Amino acid sequence: MAKLTLPGTTIVETVMAMLLVMVSLGIGLMIYLNVLTSERLVARVKAQALLSRISEETIAQQLFISEALEADGMVVEKKVAPYAAEFPDAYLLTLTAFAAKNKQPLCELKEIIYPQAQNGYPLLPSPR
Repeated sequence: MAKLTLPGTTIVETVMAMLLVMVSLGIGLMIYLNVLTSERLVARVKAQALLSRISEETIAQQLFISEALEADGMVVEKKVAPYAAEFPDAYLLTLTAFAAKNKQPLCELKEIIYPQAQNGYPLLPSPR
């Protein structure tokens, strides 16, 4: 009777293959966690939240002046300019957040604002 032999791998080859897979998964997991906890990403999210808060405060208090502010370890540059000739009461609010350490821009927010009238409704341009 003929002996049946099946091709196979040795235990050493199997262990080496498993070791390579585990090392690759470990490196991939470290890169993934590094991206998730990246300081730049976290700083950008914090900057977006800060710019939204400053925008809301500017509109609520109607402080339509250009200025530089410092908050939460960031420098925020606030610029207020007239929006367009067709809308004399409208302003373009541009907020830019910079990292306090290296002055690199983190986030920018642009918003068109209409000053509020006494009744709470925006002052819209009169029809021509």
